[in-house]
Amino acid sequence: MKIYIGLTEIRCDGMGSAAINLVTALQRKGIAFQTVHIKREVDVPEFLACNPRFLRDTNETFKFEDILGEMIRAVNQDPACTHFMHFGGRLWGAIIPYLRPDIKVVVSVHGVSSSSIKNALAHQERVSVFVPVSWGVEELLKKALPKAEHHKIIRVVNAIDVGLYLQKQYSVINQPPKILYMGRVEDVTKGCDKIPWIAKQLKAQGMRFQWDLYGYFHFGYEPRFVKALARCQVQDVVAHKGCLLPSELRTMIPQYDVLVMPSNHEGFGLTLVEAMASGVACVASRLSGVTDKIIDDGKNGVLVSRNDIAGFARAIESLLCDADLRQSMGAAARERAASCFDLRAHGENYLRVFEQAANDPAVNIQETFDVQTYRIPEALKSHILARILPPAIKRFLKKIV
Repeated sequence: MKIYIGLTEIRCDGMGSAAINLVTALQRKGIAFQTVHIKREVDVPEFLACNPRFLRDTNETFKFEDILGEMIRAVNQDPACTHFMHFGGRLWGAIIPYLRPDIKVVVSVHGVSSSSIKNALAHQERVSVFVPVSWGVEELLKKALPKAEHHKIIRVVNAIDVGLYLQKQYSVINQPPKILYMGRVEDVTKGCDKIPWIAKQLKAQGMRFQWDLYGYFHFGYEPRFVKALARCQVQDVVAHKGCLLPSELRTMIPQYDVLVMPSNHEGFGLTLVEAMASGVACVASRLSGVTDKIIDDGKNGVLVSRNDIAGFARAIESLLCDADLRQSMGAAARERAASCFDLRAHGENYLRVFEQAANDPAVNIQETFDVQTYRIPEALKSHILARILPPAIKRFLKKIV
């Protein structure tokens, strides 16, 4: 058995960490694999230890149709390849019809957006197993696939190596208390536009605190974020600290008192589990099938309606004002992370996925690729609304849909 994994960029974010954790789990389980990337875009040096294969250098410009043939050959020309898995990169889905008939296809589904589900179901007749990374994604797949195809769905939630995360030392008291945000800094999915307004309420209530954000700005959000900080007059208590490598985050997280995840949508929410593994109390948006499956509200974290600014402020204040509550909730959070989201079972779960795929009796037909006539299928494009709606409308819809 040898698994080819189609990946895009490896960045300092949840998807990058999920990819690193996946290859680590496969290595520990002794499963042979080869990651393949369209471009050399790796911001996390430790990922290079798995010997990824890059088809293009970062600086090269090219049309997707021109490289698609190379993507197909990269997988088909290895006679040892038994499975192909595309790990959230929709462009890798384009090679599925052109794979050798003996190669089984596994599709890992990380998003809850209409585009993510639509892209995952492209060429679904050729897919042996769909792997949703959360209960919420699983439910969306079950709604999209006919019941006769539900046996193809195997949920494997994201996982981390809990033992690598340093435990918060509650004997060390931060003055002022420190709030943490980790992830892409943007207002479409991650809900970072709420942070200035939550900070404003905390400040108005006389709270002393420092709120630090780690991650890269996305969707051109930085100017709007800076403007919002000024409008809310919280530039003195909210700061963007840049990006950290996963190994650096594991030692940084325990320095904080509370993690806040104000997301509008999440496929899983890996940073939430990372903070829990460090014993840090968490406040997160209540997202059905995702955060409400990770956090037991009031026991190992606090869940708030995603648009409830006052609710976020109240939850954060209650934790910052009660060290005993933070400590007990943090201890319960670490126990939850260790028992439900540790990497030890991750490799075994994926072995089960690949074994089921290998036993899929479906007869596959390999199509012939012609670069001259190829057009990206509609199913692999973003949802039509994502393509035509102005950014401001899309940001608004993300908050209410």
